[in-house]
Amino acid sequence: MKFTLLVHDSVFAEINDATLYYEDKQIGLGKKLYEDFEDSLMQIEERPLSFQKTKNNYRHTLLDKFPYLVLFRVYENKILVYKFIHAKQHPAKRYKKR
Repeated sequence: MKFTLLVHDSVFAEINDATLYYEDKQIGLGKKLYEDFEDSLMQIEERPLSFQKTKNNYRHTLLDKFPYLVLFRVYENKILVYKFIHAKQHPAKRYKKR
């Protein structure tokens, strides 16, 4: 089954903030974070149902090189990425409605 990946606008704001933070720490590090994020999106799009369900049928993946989670939900043939959040954030913040 082919899935359509949709990314909530707020995710782009969250990744932008994190990218700027890491780029400020070390030149090129922000770019590496964004590439890691893009790799995660490709994995999600290729096999969204392989990620374990968590609270209320949400799924997530951890970036390979950075401590961030990409949270998403699968609806029929659509994938909605709704949050990019630091892995150390309290779990209750992960599933707040937008």
